[in-house]
Amino acid sequence: MKYALYIFVRALFTFRLSEMTDSLWKELQNVEKNFGEKIKIKDWKLNAHPSELIFKYLRLISLSKENEELEKYYKKRMESCLIYYGKIKKIICDFAEMEILNYKDDKLKRNEISKKLCLDMIKFYDQFKSYNIPNDGDKRYVWLRDMITFMYR
Repeated sequence: MKYALYIFVRALFTFRLSEMTDSLWKELQNVEKNFGEKIKIKDWKLNAHPSELIFKYLRLISLSKENEELEKYYKKRMESCLIYYGKIKKIICDFAEMEILNYKDDKLKRNEISKKLCLDMIKFYDQFKSYNIPNDGDKRYVWLRDMITFMYR
């Protein structure tokens, strides 16, 4: 179910955002409550991968709706939903934050995170030591976007 929801919110944001109805947006805002009711588990919460990516896209949709308060809520949920937070999850969450900052047009913070993320990738994985990582922030963002696989974006 979580992977289907991830693909749905990603596709909605990427391809059909302008067609999203207010009623669908209201349903998405209550996705944990609504799904919990359907499976008869009170206080059900999204957790573990790909929940962090679901919350990333809910953050992006919130920003597109100019609802910063809701975006902050989803940021907290994105940060707290992971049961295990290892190297790959750190890369996924850091890149997600870069995408949010890019959407907000905060290139200064985005570039700071991208620089740190590249250093972490080199530290975590030897194969990154041989890559020619761009120094320019915009080029580095594009390079990272191309390096992060589809399912981790």
